[in-house]
Amino acid sequence: MRRLREDHLNLTRRGIDPRRRFGISRTFLALVLVSAALLVLSRLDVSWVNDARWQASELMVPVQSAVADALAPLRSAGRAVSEFNNLAGEITALRDENRRLKAAEGRVGELERRLADITALARVVVDQALPFVTARVIASSSSSVASTVSINAGRGSAVRSGYPVVNRDGLVGRIVDTGQSAARVLLLTDLTSRIPVLVGRGSLRAVATGDGGPRLRLSFVTRGATIAAGDEVVTSGAGGLFPRGLQLGRVVDDGGTFKVEPFAALDDLDHVSVLLHDTPVIELYGDASPGPRDDRPQRPPAGSQQGVSVPERGGAALSGARSP
Repeated sequence: MRRLREDHLNLTRRGIDPRRRFGISRTFLALVLVSAALLVLSRLDVSWVNDARWQASELMVPVQSAVADALAPLRSAGRAVSEFNNLAGEITALRDENRRLKAAEGRVGELERRLADITALARVVVDQALPFVTARVIASSSSSVASTVSINAGRGSAVRSGYPVVNRDGLVGRIVDTGQSAARVLLLTDLTSRIPVLVGRGSLRAVATGDGGPRLRLSFVTRGATIAAGDEVVTSGAGGLFPRGLQLGRVVDDGGTFKVEPFAALDDLDHVSVLLHDTPVIELYGDASPGPRDDRPQRPPAGSQQGVSVPERGGAALSGARSP
């Protein structure tokens, strides 16, 4: 029982034995005194102390070298980890910058395309000294009865019924109805579309007639006239509704019958330009739209635009055209 009581006291005893604590204090005090004595002797510049210090240093050189060699891989690994972290940060930053540059590149490409299209439209119309209004196609309607599109420019932009409509590829159609801020365009391929044209280098006179399909028929061709596939077709200006020389399309062989393939992609229109082509015929044509007509503003100067022009195809819409 006494042995168990002693073991219990040993297990439950807490703290450090006072004798052991006194021994640690004496050791610590002795080390402090030795350090202070060495500092004082180093300040007094005692020769034997300096010699002893240098001898101790020389004895520690191999140890220090061995420790440095042992720690060299660790230092290299630390530098590698640090460089890897730096590279990871740089890679992340470069990826972010690359994403931003790609987004900017796409935006720049879109702006360049729009600028090129606007320049092409402006060149097409300004060369002819025709004022124009550029508008966006906002709706389309194509059926066996009618082929039309709606644009976001109307009487408020000086647009009138009868005005020709082009894009950078060529003639699209003409205005048939106008509202204050919108208008309806009758496309070339509509069943009611009739356009006096010149065909080929010989400038053979004919009428391009819409039949509801993607191509136009050639009617009223002079007897004995020679027409070949590939001949270009432009407006003749006859009747005064269209200026002379608007590019319309190219002659193609359609199952043994010559038809006209429009240059403009009529099923993929985005932006168009309305030529403010005033002639006596336009005055006679009148404005079929409901509402008063005497509130129209004055026609804008040549080269004016409404909206942003971004037609989709290449090529010039006019080729040597002159207003009658």
